[in-house]
Amino acid sequence: NYANRYAGVSATGVGEDIVDLAVAATICARAEDGVTLKEAVSKTIRKAKKQKAQFGLVAISKDGHYGL
Repeated sequence: NYANRYAGVSATGVGEDIVDLAVAATICARAEDGVTLKEAVSKTIRKAKKQKAQFGLVAISKDGHYGL
């Protein structure tokens, strides 16, 4: 789990996968860099699928947009 001024993310699943990919921090950093939350989540999920990572997440932006 991680949050900054731009987004907040909570992930659950295989802890090693979540930590190795720094899932929540990566999504929040992308949001801070101006990437939409939808794209930030999509990019992270694409990378995770390539590595066969197993987790789920929920994310919300400062504007109330969300990603699952």
